[in-house]
Amino acid sequence: MRAWRAAWIIAQAFSPTPVKAVITFPAYLFSTLVTGSRYTMFSPEGTGVAQLAPHQPARSLVRAVTLVASAMLPALLCTLLLPVISTLTFAILTLVVCLVSVGGMVWFGVGSLVASRGFSKSTPVGRETPAGKHVVVSSLAQMPGTRSSILFTLRSAIAALEPGTVVVTTAATEELARRYERLGFTRGHDNRVYLIR
Repeated sequence: MRAWRAAWIIAQAFSPTPVKAVITFPAYLFSTLVTGSRYTMFSPEGTGVAQLAPHQPARSLVRAVTLVASAMLPALLCTLLLPVISTLTFAILTLVVCLVSVGGMVWFGVGSLVASRGFSKSTPVGRETPAGKHVVVSSLAQMPGTRSSILFTLRSAIAALEPGTVVVTTAATEELARRYERLGFTRGHDNRVYLIR
């Protein structure tokens, strides 16, 4: 449930309309699940969210492939079972499950295209990033009309990291990169920013 709640906050924060929030929700849910819900933190009021997770690209790739495969599994099973099932009830049920599964994948695809316009196109760690243990800040979002209390929660989490940890992230826009710099981050290439704890 943490991932669902986090994805909904992110969708609302980055969507100008409720319809766009609903459309982009699956993409943000996927992103939150790939990072891992145990790395998700909420502001005390529950209106802001951020993720602070170890930089492990291989683990993230495995999670992403697993999620996509598990989402496609019902449609694949339905495709295989539909010709074999003899009773009308099972055939209709299988067809409904297949349509819901395919519909969910289409919803995810459309939502990903819409949401990707606000994503940074670079990776959080580059050649200019100092060596060491890297921790990635991602999914930083605050619901519209609420105060930015998630920043205080994130600052506390960063302060609790062991000294020498390199906190990294990518800013989706030039303005966000400047805001990170005001918070003490150092600017890298392609809107990458880092902070040595």
